[in-house]
Amino acid sequence: MTNYQIDIVSDNVCPWCYVGKNRLELAINQHKQSNPNDTFSITWHPFYLNPDAPKSIDKQAYYESKFAPQRTQVMQGHLARLGKQVGINFAFGGRTGNTRDSHRLVQLGKTKGPAQETKVIEQLFNAYFEENEDITDQEVLIARGIEAGLPEQEVRDWMATV
Repeated sequence: MTNYQIDIVSDNVCPWCYVGKNRLELAINQHKQSNPNDTFSITWHPFYLNPDAPKSIDKQAYYESKFAPQRTQVMQGHLARLGKQVGINFAFGGRTGNTRDSHRLVQLGKTKGPAQETKVIEQLFNAYFEENEDITDQEVLIARGIEAGLPEQEVRDWMATV
């Protein structure tokens, strides 16, 4: 039996991180078919793709200003194809911005253990990439924390701190 330690450095608005997470899960499941006693310990670490991002701006306009409209369209088409292969239905609307508060929510999940932390990350990825939710918004974060199984009052108290 082997325990694999995996460290993931990720931002909650990085589409490649979402694709990579789902690919990793597929690889782990495939590995476990022939090595059922092996275990995997995953530790998430925050990364800010844009630490100076403002709090909530139009996602599509931001991408187009950063990458140009034509390149954005090509990248989104590529992401949509890759996403479908790993069970992600990318939606490219909504808002983006500073991810500090979303990382704080992940940290709350981490205090409850690795499984809870992963549930929070899954909720944030789903909210941002598939549901066009604004994960810079406190109420969205609170709702997603609750959906991940965190106690409502604890999430509200945690998110109210600076």
